Amino acid sequence: MHIALISLSPALTDSFKELTKNENIIIYAANSINELAKSPAALALIIFDASLTKESIIRQIKALKVAVPWAVANYDQCIHEALEYFQAGACGVLGQQSSPAKYLEFIQSTHTGRLYINEHLAQILAMRQIQQLLSPFSELTAREFNVFCLLAENYSISDIATGLGVSLKTAFNCQTQIRKKLDLANPQEIQQYAKKNGLVG
Repeated sequence: MHIALISLSPALTDSFKELTKNENIIIYAANSINELAKSPAALALIIFDASLTKESIIRQIKALKVAVPWAVANYDQCIHEALEYFQAGACGVLGQQSSPAKYLEFIQSTHTGRLYINEHLAQILAMRQIQQLLSPFSELTAREFNVFCLLAENYSISDIATGLGVSLKTAFNCQTQIRKKLDLANPQEIQQYAKKNGLVG
């Protein structure tokens, strides 16, 4: 199996090569997707290092002329960012400091195009689905709940407005309603409340 690893980190590249040396997996390291033309074989998977930034990764994927499953490794556990990778077409995300066994599981799952979600991310996504239906979160609208989760992940109001495709005024109004309905005074209380309810890591 031939895999491209797009990373600026020699340490991550070395880790992947060491992990896969006995697995019949060949890793082609590159700094950008433009260098993939140099790989001599058809690729089964492209793995991006999350330190390249979400915008850079998505831009590079859009520039790719062939359909190859792709995934993101080494992301910093930001749930919204992981969801954005999936929305852009990623077949998996793997957090930082995963075990060698998890890296191999990640590669084996994603190269076939199957969705890979690690336990931490799956648990938080499940908790968000459940909590949204329960009191006191059931008092929030769907948009307010999304804004609450993003505030809990420490996103700014302007980033939330951009990410959700709403006006800054709408994002501010949602924040006001959240604080009022949940009786939370500031961003720290929002983060603590979300953590207590299992909505952030």
